[in-house]
Amino acid sequence: MVTLSRTLPRLRRLLRDPVGVISRRLNARVHPSHNPDLEKLSTFSRAAEQSGVQGLHLFLSFDSDTDMDISASQDVHTFLTSLGIKMTLAVPGTQLRNGAKTYRFLSESGVEFINHGELPHAKWQDDQYVSTTFYNEMSEAAVIEDILNAHQTVTSICGQAPKGFRAPHFGTFQSPDQLQLIYNVVKKLGYTYCSTTSPNLAHRYGPVIDMDGIVELPTFGSFRSADSILDSWSHLTDRRNYALGSLYGDLMVETVDVMLSMKMSGILSWYADPCHVAGQESFERAMRHIAKCGIPSLSGHKAARLAPTPLRCTLGQHERES
Repeated sequence: MVTLSRTLPRLRRLLRDPVGVISRRLNARVHPSHNPDLEKLSTFSRAAEQSGVQGLHLFLSFDSDTDMDISASQDVHTFLTSLGIKMTLAVPGTQLRNGAKTYRFLSESGVEFINHGELPHAKWQDDQYVSTTFYNEMSEAAVIEDILNAHQTVTSICGQAPKGFRAPHFGTFQSPDQLQLIYNVVKKLGYTYCSTTSPNLAHRYGPVIDMDGIVELPTFGSFRSADSILDSWSHLTDRRNYALGSLYGDLMVETVDVMLSMKMSGILSWYADPCHVAGQESFERAMRHIAKCGIPSLSGHKAARLAPTPLRCTLGQHERES
């Protein structure tokens, strides 16, 4: 009877969150000293302090690519506001128009909106959303047009010009020439920052990088996997009904605890899709923990100004050093 009383709750957890249960079994909590990625986080922290960033901060952004994200964005904002956590929204121009009333309200409530391109980033196909609009498949002229059109849309609907940019599906647009194209265009628009690169750049140059006149805020990973972006899509256990696995929150909490315990500095640049995390226990548990730890949260343009002397990276330099 004792064995059964222990087995049934475990079975319920397995049925409710199979990916999370299996992942936790395979990825049991690792002691910091035994983690091969610890040195990358330590280098990240040293670079942050060298650039003038002291202590741990949060830059939390959301890519709102579908109609499902419209109401979810408002729900997430309500929840985060109750914790004193700021959010930054990256919404394609087509979706800004689809949810104009909601997004305008969020902008008036103080949410920062960054340019995320104009064309739609997803379409409904085979009973689920699939990704569309990849800059690496477009001509330079088409990429520039998409950025410029989105600038006008954000300005019109949100009532103010954006200060930052993130490319759609940015992991596919990372070469030096591709990034240089983006930086050249947004600098002419008067932007101060982008957040459109993967975590490996942050390991060497820290969380705020001077890319020849434009600040880059690289995305961030986790204590267990410093090279992999910690995003909501990768941790969905159901990609049709959008159920978020518990490992997602576990990794956030663990990363925060390890970095605080080791007195590391930096910016946790994490992003998610609103419809993946709204009302999800894993996400809300992690956010409550971050708030309880007293980690200050920043909008994108304030995060870009956090480092008085950001380290400079010449495009292509990080590839030669890899």
